[in-house]
Amino acid sequence: MTQLLSSMAAICVVMVQVSQDASSFKSVRLITSVAFFVAMIIQLGIQCFTGNELTLQAERISDAVMQSKWERIPANQRRPLLLMMMRAQRPLRLTAAGFTHMDNACFLAIMKAAYSY
Repeated sequence: MTQLLSSMAAICVVMVQVSQDASSFKSVRLITSVAFFVAMIIQLGIQCFTGNELTLQAERISDAVMQSKWERIPANQRRPLLLMMMRAQRPLRLTAAGFTHMDNACFLAIMKAAYSY
């Protein structure tokens, strides 16, 4: 959660700095601010994309178990498959300490907020 909040704050602060330094395109401060801004966006994007992919792949687990040849498996080995399917029914999400879900919607919300500031 600390990582997410610090990234959000840094992106907003850098956006303000870039908007103030935009008048002098040859400024070293502008170049470093833009480089830092891009790095923070990439870092946040990787975290949110990973969380989104985790959620999408977790949703596919019960379908994969159902499509396997489970009817040919001995009865004593079907129980773990049943438990796996039951567990896969609950959504699996990467969160920032329960603050927000780390997914593409979170990334877009952060980018919209940073742009509006």
